[in-house]
Amino acid sequence: MNTTYIKHTALTILLGLSVVIASAQKDSTELRKEVEVVKAYKPTISDAYKINDMPQIAAPSNEKPTFEYQIKTQPMITNFSVEPVEAARMVPERGDRLNSGLLKLGVGNYLSQYGEFFYNAKASRTTDLGVHLKSHLSNGKIKLENDDKVKAPDNENLAEFFMNNHLKSGLLSSKIFYERESFRYYGYTGESLSDEDKQLYMPMWDEKQAFPSAGFSLNYAKKEDPRAAMNLQTGIKYQYFGTQTGQKEHLVKWNGLFSAPIDLMEGVLDAGVTYSTTDSVYMPYTQTIDKRNQLVLKVNPAAVFDTEMLKFKIGINSYTVFEKDEDNDYMLAPNTRIEFMPVKNVITLYAGTDGYLKENNYSVIAKENPYVRPDQNVKNTKYSYILTGGIKGKFTPNFSYELQADYASIKNQHFYYLENSILNEPTATLYRNNTFQVMYDKVKQFTLGGELQYALNQEIDVRLNAKYHSYSLDSLAEAFLQPSFESSASLYFDPEGPLRFTADINFIGSRKALTQTVEYDTDNTTVLNTTSEITSLKSIIELNMGVEYQLTGNISLWGRANNITSQRYELFPGYRSQGLNVLVGASLAF
Repeated sequence: MNTTYIKHTALTILLGLSVVIASAQKDSTELRKEVEVVKAYKPTISDAYKINDMPQIAAPSNEKPTFEYQIKTQPMITNFSVEPVEAARMVPERGDRLNSGLLKLGVGNYLSQYGEFFYNAKASRTTDLGVHLKSHLSNGKIKLENDDKVKAPDNENLAEFFMNNHLKSGLLSSKIFYERESFRYYGYTGESLSDEDKQLYMPMWDEKQAFPSAGFSLNYAKKEDPRAAMNLQTGIKYQYFGTQTGQKEHLVKWNGLFSAPIDLMEGVLDAGVTYSTTDSVYMPYTQTIDKRNQLVLKVNPAAVFDTEMLKFKIGINSYTVFEKDEDNDYMLAPNTRIEFMPVKNVITLYAGTDGYLKENNYSVIAKENPYVRPDQNVKNTKYSYILTGGIKGKFTPNFSYELQADYASIKNQHFYYLENSILNEPTATLYRNNTFQVMYDKVKQFTLGGELQYALNQEIDVRLNAKYHSYSLDSLAEAFLQPSFESSASLYFDPEGPLRFTADINFIGSRKALTQTVEYDTDNTTVLNTTSEITSLKSIIELNMGVEYQLTGNISLWGRANNITSQRYELFPGYRSQGLNVLVGASLAF
């Protein structure tokens, strides 16, 4: 009975505990419910934490060192003996001796003889004197395009005396010169002729021609001073130019370049006067042989604004021409230029306009084409405007570049051509001409050019440039004797040691040449017929090389080879050049 009672009691306790546990779990669930309390937010700032401890510097310990002195009474024996030293005297180092003179002599094929002399002397602390003499003679024969072998002598002589005076205010330089070039009219086109026929049917065949010229120049350049009221460069020149065929030219020319600061800009004036008179030239309007007198005035004012990155110029070029028996002629052209340098000495962008008058004096044309008719009288060329744009700069401090494009409008551009004549006397007889006539046209010319240069100290200098030309003419079929492409490259190499090298190559693209044949009546007064023949001249590739060996300090041996490919090209129709031309010699410096 007691056992049964105990079991019932235990069961009752367990059931009671279960009910209590279940009730407790239900209350726990109720406590996990979310309750939101809405109340106004009141921000508070905590008190700053303060450091109440004051820093203290502990006094350093001061301990006095203890020294012990000991004197050794025995002497110190050495082998060094004291001697008095003399006062030093400052003596400047002697530099390398500069030579005052140079003499070069050489010989070569085509019976060539060459000599050149330079001498410079210092007359005083402020005056330099100099002399330059040169002679180059060539008397060989040349085979023409028609296989006719003819004599083609070519002699050049030059003498110059100059003096420079270094004044406090600037440089005053003067020069006296004499120059003479002589040659023969050795060339002609068409089939080969005998010597007798050449004399009969070629008026200028094998005629001698010489161009002697002499004169002086005096120039003054003031020292550049940005604070000065005016900076200037000015000079005057007189030149006499003659021919063996009777033409004589006297030319006087003055030029001046003035600049002055005006507020935020710089005013610039480029002015000049040229007077020339020439005897025995052909006057096209009167069709007679007479004297040509010409006076040209140039006044080109401009204003220049210059900053560190930007430079701007605006101005105008004006020319006035007074000529005997002709109306006065005037010309105006814009003169503007803007340069932008985003990176100093590295890249520069530029653009501008320009225009000028090219004075075709007798001496200028004779040097441009020595085989032009001796009584030539060529009009001045007007560059009405030139539009220019380009970029220049440096890849490295030693490597520079430039790329430029030009578009020009040109009036009275002259072109050379040959003119033959047929006379009915009573049978038709052809007379050949080996001197060039001149014709004119208006030209629009586009030019794209570039240049590269690399220079390393004084050891290496390499240059390369090229130009492409495009011509648009009003009346002529071609821009005669003008190339569409030309380029050149040069090398100077001076390594350590006795050897020095030079090399250059020139290229001129193919050109068109014109030959006109005019048929006259028996009296040589009326033109019956005119025919034109256009031919192509081959491209020109000329390679030249030179070498110099320094034998001693003052003596060197040298050699020069021109036209190494031995291309017999024609710069002017009928006039072939020499083939391989070798010149060797020695130099003496003193």
